[in-house]
Amino acid sequence: MPQMALNTYSQPTLKSPSDWAAWYDNIKTSAQLTLVWDYCNPDVDEGTIRKLVFPAEPENETGYAKYKIQIDIWNNRSQSLARIMNLIRSTVGKDYQLYLLGARSVQGVFVRMRIYSQFVSSPRSIRIRLVNIRTNIRKAVIRVQHANNCNRNIRTYIN
Repeated sequence: MPQMALNTYSQPTLKSPSDWAAWYDNIKTSAQLTLVWDYCNPDVDEGTIRKLVFPAEPENETGYAKYKIQIDIWNNRSQSLARIMNLIRSTVGKDYQLYLLGARSVQGVFVRMRIYSQFVSSPRSIRIRLVNIRTNIRKAVIRVQHANNCNRNIRTYIN
């Protein structure tokens, strides 16, 4: 009996701006399939996006069945959001991992990743630019310090 090859699906990885569309579509599809896209859609303003809120306890015994269902829904959605966040972390290239820091929600991660992947050529180039900026700042500080020392020497000589 011939062996059948297993189809393995590799997740798109965000390593460069050109990977954004495939990566975004993969994460969006996963979020839609788990019914949590409303909680992480980056096209919705952060102030108006749907928030996952733990259900309030019922005031009487008759509402307990509904409360239990709401807790189950909350648990499923919070686990789904955690899986989406793990999927994002596992499919973002090492150079883009630093953009995940400080995001408070899946939507926040999406917004950051979209900004950085669309407008920046690569995180490595950002690091190079930052190093160049720091170097230029250090050179300017040294020039100012040198000028201050020269001014002090001139003042001392004049007085």
